Amino acid sequence: MRTLGRMVQELHDEIMFNPDLKTYTDSFVRRLQNKYNSLAESAPPYEFFIRTTTLPLYAQINPAATISLGSTTLNLRRLETTDPTWLNASWAGQGTWIHEDGTEYEIVQVDTANGYIYLDAPVSVALAGTERTAWTIKFWKYLLPSDTIQVLGYRDDRETDGWGKIPSVGRLTEEMETLKRSTTGRPQWAIEDDSKQRRPPFEAPTLAANTSGALSLRTYEYRYTIMGAGLESAPSPEAQITLTGSQDQVDLSGFEEIRHNPGTGLVETGLRIRVYRRDITKRGRWMAIRTITGTQAAAGISDTTMLPTYAATYDDVVYDNPEGTRQTVRLYYTADEDRTISLRLWFRPRPFQSKADAPLGPSAVSDYLVNSVLADILKGDDRRAYYARAMEALDNLKASMTKIDERYRMSSWKEDQLESRWVSPRDRNLGTPSIS
Repeated sequence: MRTLGRMVQELHDEIMFNPDLKTYTDSFVRRLQNKYNSLAESAPPYEFFIRTTTLPLYAQINPAATISLGSTTLNLRRLETTDPTWLNASWAGQGTWIHEDGTEYEIVQVDTANGYIYLDAPVSVALAGTERTAWTIKFWKYLLPSDTIQVLGYRDDRETDGWGKIPSVGRLTEEMETLKRSTTGRPQWAIEDDSKQRRPPFEAPTLAANTSGALSLRTYEYRYTIMGAGLESAPSPEAQITLTGSQDQVDLSGFEEIRHNPGTGLVETGLRIRVYRRDITKRGRWMAIRTITGTQAAAGISDTTMLPTYAATYDDVVYDNPEGTRQTVRLYYTADEDRTISLRLWFRPRPFQSKADAPLGPSAVSDYLVNSVLADILKGDDRRAYYARAMEALDNLKASMTKIDERYRMSSWKEDQLESRWVSPRDRNLGTPSIS
């Protein structure tokens, strides 16, 4: 399998551009990425764009500890408890906190270290902080992995009472069958739900070189995202800086304000900022260097080490290219106990960033990408022979790739779609699945 650097070099060799000119390289990378995305999203999916993962489901949380409302900071978006052992950070973006008066609030973040639950809006009615109250946390929808294109299959394989395959349906079936979220039990039906999105920051961070760190003398780019409610936004515009001489540290400021002003001063909302850095000189990947609170962002931070301090090795580093959107799914019945189901996931591969990145799949994928980009570039050129050769290679590669297990993959993919639309959940409740 050829890496991104090797594929770019092949393109340079074919059309005689200078590989040291960044403008040409960036153009090739964009074209390769577009072709790679198209291949990954073509239906039915190739087997190397399918993986299996798990999705935890949670039962309703009832009052089990004293909880108060922003007792120390007048932060009406923050619930506080002196017993954080019952909290779970995974509730963010998936749990709905319901006030004793019935008002619903989305959970933005669960801080298990300090015993905080951050909500998406200020709580307008006071809570009794010295006793248990009638609040609840319910889980009506779940976030799918951020790289999801489509879930091809849901399964509940729990040894004692798992259903096996869980059919999936769209909104029309939900309406016709009256699949109420208030009905609890053993989940046996997956309902396609909304996509959720968080907007990206509008401004690039402000950068300044300093002399108190250990960064190499190179050119770097920085950008950041906003995180909360299980979502990470698309990144901000990039800012670039070159370290020279004795400069070995970058100070960052100018982040977007993510705190809330309730009239009594700025307070935390549970949102976080994640800062990314890329080594332009070495054409490296975007790596997350820090995740910070709104207060830390307002004060500014310093980047001092090549390897982020949260990671022991480069294998521990978060390399990402967030898009800001995630799909959700609702389970019917709403789970009445904690359990885990599995997903057969058609996923979106990581984008090319570093010269060392390689596409998924067999070597034919690299051939397909190189020749299809050549075909696009040479279409408007006088070198018709090159264009014809590229198109011939492209056609041969497509034919050889699509005929592998085509019947199986096509029938399996269609079967998923048909079953998701025609097996009635009411029939399944009776234990006699049928085709209606």
